[in-house]
Amino acid sequence: ADGSRVRGYVLSQRRCLPLTRPMALQIVEAKPDSSGGKLRIKLANTGRDIRVHIVAARFLPEFMIFDEFAAIRPPLLGISGLALPESRYLSGRNIGDEYRYILERRYSKIFPGNMLRRPGLLLNPWALRKTDTATRDASGGGAWAGAPELKPQVRTVQPATRRREAVAGSVQGFVSFDFLEDTSLLMANLIPDNDGVLEIDLSAIGPRHNLQILAVDQYAVAYREISFPEVVGKHRDLRMARALNPDKHFSEQKNISSLTADKTLAIEDITTTKIELFDSLPSVYRLFMALNPDAKLTEFSFITTWAALEEARKFELYSKYSCHELNFFIYQKDRKFFDAVVKPYIAHKRDKTFIDKWLLGLDLGEYLEPWAFARLNAFERILLGQRLPDQGASIERHSVDSFDLLPEDRERFNHLFKTALKGSALETGDALGFGAALKDAKMQNELENDFSMADMAVPSPAPMVSRARMMLPSAPPPPAGVSRESSARFKHKASISADDFDSGMMKEESDEFPDGLGDLELQEATAGREEVRQMFRQVDTTEEWVENNYYQLPIEQQVADLIKINAFWRDYSLHRAGKPFVSTNIAEATGNFAEMMMALAVIDLPFKAEKHKSDFNAAKMALKAAGNVIVFHQEIRPTTSAEDTASILTGQNFFALNDRYLFEKNQRFDKFVTEEFLVRTVYGCQVVITNPTSSIKKVDVLMQIPTGAVPVQQSLYTRSIHLQLEPFSTKTAEYYFYFPAPGSFKHYPVHVSENEKLLASAKPFVFNVVKELTSFDKTSWPWISQHGSDAEVLEFLAKDNVERHDLEQIAFRMKKVDFFKTVLELLRKRHAYHHTLWSYGILNRDLPAIREYLSNSPIAAQCGSSFVSDLLVINPVDRHAYQHKEYWPLVNARVYQLGKKREILNSQFAAQYQALLYDLRYRKELSDYDRMAAVYYLLLQDRIVDADRHFAKITDKNLLDSIQYHYISAYLAFSNGEPEKAIKIAEQYKAYPVVRWRNLFADVLAQAAEISGSGPVITDVEDREQKQRLLAASQPDIELAVDNRAVTLRHSNLDQVTVNFYLMDIELLFSRKPFVQEVSGQFSIIRPNHVIELALDAGAATTPIAIPDQYKDRNMLIEVSGGGLTRSSAYYPHSLSIKMIEAYGQLQILSQQDGRPVSSAYIKVYARHKDGQVNFYKDGYTDLRGKFDYASLSTSQLDNVDKFSILIMTDNSGAVIREAAPPPR
Repeated sequence: ADGSRVRGYVLSQRRCLPLTRPMALQIVEAKPDSSGGKLRIKLANTGRDIRVHIVAARFLPEFMIFDEFAAIRPPLLGISGLALPESRYLSGRNIGDEYRYILERRYSKIFPGNMLRRPGLLLNPWALRKTDTATRDASGGGAWAGAPELKPQVRTVQPATRRREAVAGSVQGFVSFDFLEDTSLLMANLIPDNDGVLEIDLSAIGPRHNLQILAVDQYAVAYREISFPEVVGKHRDLRMARALNPDKHFSEQKNISSLTADKTLAIEDITTTKIELFDSLPSVYRLFMALNPDAKLTEFSFITTWAALEEARKFELYSKYSCHELNFFIYQKDRKFFDAVVKPYIAHKRDKTFIDKWLLGLDLGEYLEPWAFARLNAFERILLGQRLPDQGASIERHSVDSFDLLPEDRERFNHLFKTALKGSALETGDALGFGAALKDAKMQNELENDFSMADMAVPSPAPMVSRARMMLPSAPPPPAGVSRESSARFKHKASISADDFDSGMMKEESDEFPDGLGDLELQEATAGREEVRQMFRQVDTTEEWVENNYYQLPIEQQVADLIKINAFWRDYSLHRAGKPFVSTNIAEATGNFAEMMMALAVIDLPFKAEKHKSDFNAAKMALKAAGNVIVFHQEIRPTTSAEDTASILTGQNFFALNDRYLFEKNQRFDKFVTEEFLVRTVYGCQVVITNPTSSIKKVDVLMQIPTGAVPVQQSLYTRSIHLQLEPFSTKTAEYYFYFPAPGSFKHYPVHVSENEKLLASAKPFVFNVVKELTSFDKTSWPWISQHGSDAEVLEFLAKDNVERHDLEQIAFRMKKVDFFKTVLELLRKRHAYHHTLWSYGILNRDLPAIREYLSNSPIAAQCGSSFVSDLLVINPVDRHAYQHKEYWPLVNARVYQLGKKREILNSQFAAQYQALLYDLRYRKELSDYDRMAAVYYLLLQDRIVDADRHFAKITDKNLLDSIQYHYISAYLAFSNGEPEKAIKIAEQYKAYPVVRWRNLFADVLAQAAEISGSGPVITDVEDREQKQRLLAASQPDIELAVDNRAVTLRHSNLDQVTVNFYLMDIELLFSRKPFVQEVSGQFSIIRPNHVIELALDAGAATTPIAIPDQYKDRNMLIEVSGGGLTRSSAYYPHSLSIKMIEAYGQLQILSQQDGRPVSSAYIKVYARHKDGQVNFYKDGYTDLRGKFDYASLSTSQLDNVDKFSILIMTDNSGAVIREAAPPPR
């Protein structure tokens, strides 16, 4: 098909086709060379992006690495249809929006443009989402018909040429090769030479004689397997050296111990022990990353070395990552930096949250109100108790009670413990000498057991303990046998030891290549980019920004469930000030990024671990801590045997539905009824069926309620269910009933049968049903709440966990005022709000209770976004009904309002502005706090007058001293043409520690200096506008001005230009292009008649161009080139004084020297008609008066003329071209 090739595509008027590489990558050969010492791999059809990976193994693996790369496939061939644009026609009207805009603009107050970044009220903004900004065309008035929809572009994709087939049930097993001394070898990211050849030294492969070779590029994957003759390798001895005493009982015990300085941990047998130490913040950080590899926590890895960072680096990181988590971390770990930088900075925050107020030491009494307390997460509640000493005990108990409600999760504990125990699995160090001691202990055991190992190689055992260390992911180093050129391009990062990482020392990658080799392609590409000047960059899409409280977390998620109570936070609530906090439940605090950061902040571990002391005596070990440390240790230790228990194949138990469980701490137990049953009380029967065999059982279970009972809860009188019991499985079933009358009633027990043959049954049971219980549990809440005295109820609530019980059962007692007040006071101290109990505040006319009730009731949602009264105060920010949002970058196309109604074209900004106006309508008057928000949104619309008016009314001292107020003042000073005022404000923030705000004020000073004549300066390297301004200021510029015989060049950022002179026949050129005086395009392929190189003075703005003497009186084109720019202008030397009399279509030519008329001058006239066509109109010569009538003709052509172009030529006085309008008639 016809088309042109453009950047890998073939383009035509209607279609766009991608080009692909014709030949696929291939591995032509892979075999030893003639010497037999090297493996030679030959590839065909390679490109610059080719990479080769080799896996060498002793045995043929059960999986191929090709399967992992088979999904790579070349870009699919496709055809993109290109739709042609459709023309649209819109009718006009007498006056439109544009004309209205012009008239209103002329009478509006004019402000100078302002290229400072728009002010904002957010201290630490983060982008919540992208927004949509529409365009608006000026209409002619009235409603327009809908524009036709553009036809969508059609893309036709050819079917995929290949696909990866899914293999059903392809679960691959792994075989242990721990007995091999030499593990598998991976050679990754090898690059062949220009001929596609790669050489590998076979001695580096050793006994690994099975090779998988994989070549990958962006288009294809090539694979080859080869095998060499077997080479005998060494083996490890993995036999059991020390077995447990069969006459004793042992169990594997998982323990976590916390040690402080000089405390000792004893290990009885290191041969059966695994141990892991967490004695520094980096080690706990790595544990968290293993348990929850959160991307945010990865981004905050700098906290592990915070103490070693330079001050400037701390400023930079804090400015970028300021949030609740980092603020609290610095408060705990770097109080000096917090007091100097963080505390004064967050004092400027517009909407302060609990964490902000806690860090600033503000009053926190408002958070004791039930509604506000319920919105705090577990961590924040603990902080509240720490700050308010009189509430510490109650909040501590609240945390413990909340934790007691959680059932024990042994599976999660095992998962956390095993993960922590593997913290140093990849380490090669032996921090405590554990590996050497373990080897000695094993050798001693082997001698005692008289194992014969004379013919076996015994390598050093892998150590089973060390401090948890960081191993950065990296590609393996190039093998010794890889050729020099290949290794020079090998993508390799030096491995970093744990000690180097902890001390902040890293080895430079360049040290790997002493000859200066490295990633050659990357170096060349970087050098090439540095030589290319950056071009114009389009403004980024407008984003919606909100305050970064908890790091990049929407405000809707910053609720009580953000950090939930668990064993770690229970420990922290019980912690007493003055003692180090080292919780053994540290692994529990991994729910999310916020929880992990707060846990790292409160745990009392150093940034760099102390050197602990370990003593070994045979298989025993004593670890003496040099500082705080958490030790995970798994040991096999003696244990006592449990009593024999009978296996239950089927059974049934009865329980009261309203009192089913018994709780001890955080464990839940069944509370079965065996003696008396109360009339008109619902009971349930729990049936358990167990299959203790290894075969599947399909059974029928027959159940029946007792005689004299009535079924409830959708139960039946008699029911048979069919169950399929898997081997060693258990299933349960339940049914419910109640007795309407007392008596003694028999019950048919559950029967289990298979194929109509009975397998098992429970024992029969006789129910003793009574009107009143003679024996009952007076300690249970159901009994005390209904039958106990008020004093007993209050005593129970004071002692027990109120979170576990249904408090509504005592609602009937709340009518008594004294009891009501006592219960509410008790529950307030326990921070246990109950909506029904608080509602009795209305009955008892208790104002505090009514306020708390209304705050938590649905009534609050019906009173508008803002409301202030004696009984109810609604703050939209606290209730997440409104959040201040900002929009940047947002560039408005028009300065003033277009049309009758102002319209915000960014849909998200428009919605936010309406939300603000909706909230403000519930206010009696605007506060200064509200005016600050109004000023921001007005400036965002370029409504300078309105913003200035509201800004001048702000008088609140806290706002007047805020950094946001000062920047708005500087911004408005620029808009009002008062840069001196802006300079005075910005000077205060020249050394401000937070980089983001320091850069904003630095830009104010830089632009003010530029106003005074200084050059532009970049104060923020990430700011697109500043970089564009600097590039624009350094961009070369030339302009050519020709005034008769004087030629002047205006220039900047250039030191030399080339001037070309082209002689031309003015009449011929005029006849071809009468209305185009820039005729340089016609000379682009013509060699100039004369060329000069003109040096420019960098300090001068203009330079005259001297015309060579032989060309001074010649018509010509002058072209100037330099700095990639070209400018040209026609040069028509003349000594004529021309008088145009357009009102009557005449002209007169006089001599410039003596003012005498010039006769016989040739005049040639072309006319451009109203339809755009250009035609010859007339020509002639001036009379003795020097006059000529260029408009008059005997035809009607003048009726259609839009403009004249007139050529004036003389023999001795030069030539000139003039344009004129037709005379009015």
